[in-house]
Amino acid sequence: MIASVVLAALLTSLSMGVSASVLTGTLGRWLDAEAAPQLAETLSRHPKFSGETLQIVTLRDGRPVEAVSRLHQAVQAELTQQLLKYPGVKLAWQEPADACGVPRTLNYLLGIEIEQAGSATHSLNIGMVDVAESVWVSGVSLSWRGRLTAAEKVALRTPAAGEPKGTVDSPLPAAAVTQIAEVLSGSVRCSLPEGITGAVYIEPAQMAELNRLRSQLGRNLTLAATAAVTTERQEAEWLMRVSARNVGNRTQEVLLTLDDEAGTTSQQIASVFVVGLEQPPEPPGALRMESMVALAPLLSPMQLHHDANGGICRSSRGHEDCVEISFELTRDAYLFVLSTNDQALKATSCSSTARRAEAGERRFRLRVPRDAHVGTANAGLYAIAVSDRSAARALANHIGNAPGACARQPGRDLGKWLRQLDTLLGAYPDSYEWRAMHLAAGADGVVAI
Repeated sequence: MIASVVLAALLTSLSMGVSASVLTGTLGRWLDAEAAPQLAETLSRHPKFSGETLQIVTLRDGRPVEAVSRLHQAVQAELTQQLLKYPGVKLAWQEPADACGVPRTLNYLLGIEIEQAGSATHSLNIGMVDVAESVWVSGVSLSWRGRLTAAEKVALRTPAAGEPKGTVDSPLPAAAVTQIAEVLSGSVRCSLPEGITGAVYIEPAQMAELNRLRSQLGRNLTLAATAAVTTERQEAEWLMRVSARNVGNRTQEVLLTLDDEAGTTSQQIASVFVVGLEQPPEPPGALRMESMVALAPLLSPMQLHHDANGGICRSSRGHEDCVEISFELTRDAYLFVLSTNDQALKATSCSSTARRAEAGERRFRLRVPRDAHVGTANAGLYAIAVSDRSAARALANHIGNAPGACARQPGRDLGKWLRQLDTLLGAYPDSYEWRAMHLAAGADGVVAI
């Protein structure tokens, strides 16, 4: 019951150099080591930009346009990721409107322009555009010139992919569970901007795709702090239901409704259009009950403890704090635990042999590097419980090859490893359950974020 894409995203978020895996040469290193620090210094100190939210865009002949290639997209994503690490820098994501369709008022655009600069070289120019005045802002200009890697050249020739948005004119494929869940969870945040007060239970669905969507959606809502999703129906104050209705031409509308536990109020809070959702035959009652049993949790929520003082914590250095994280494995299963510390991935075991673990409480100590920029996770713990032996063996073998954690490959290979993890877990969508906790340490101690 784990969404592999979510796990990959969690680990990627703590590995800052992985997100723009296209940028593997001197261009990527220049963006990280020179361009981002210089821009951050200017944006955080220049009085003109104080309190301003900026947007990174692609420029063509000095005018903002949609990203025209995968390389432009990669540069925009890498700059966004790097600049957000600095205090005082406020960036809008690449869309000119927020997730709820409300236009943003942006006074400045940070533009990038990629050009051929010779028979074998290219240039990347970064500048600031004053939107109101339609002029370049002096003092904010950076340039790189050099050779692109083979992957970067391919990315420059590859048009930027536009993703379907799940509208009736551009429905998402029913198999794109992650994207469908993102659209629905984003719509929930728009329709209920204050979130949902009280525990929410998402009812099981009869269709396999909708059940996978149910699991993904629950994790999205929890990670975005939109709702406290519980796996126990009796604990819920709200019941959420995922359903689908045909709208013609193999297109269905997936609906998300929210009812109070007493059944006195019901409201539709989100919808998305999909294509290719197959209607299954009505299963017998016994099978529905077995499906309900299979949804029982393997892992309890994680708990943070600040009283750790032994083992790894005893040798903690002065610029680190040390804590314990506990959780319970509720029944015998295969258990895998990964952690991140200051962008480095670690595994508690690198054995390629999967061994079944007994139910019970587990506690793990973590060093958390102190960081003045609290709000960005710099440590985390990830627990994966697996019920299927074949899936557990495949996962154990993959973790045994994790770069920097078990294998000796450079950390830059982590992006490839995460994509392979995503594919592996996607093959066993109903055999996993996961828990995660992200941590940051600052002047007020360690907090879970």
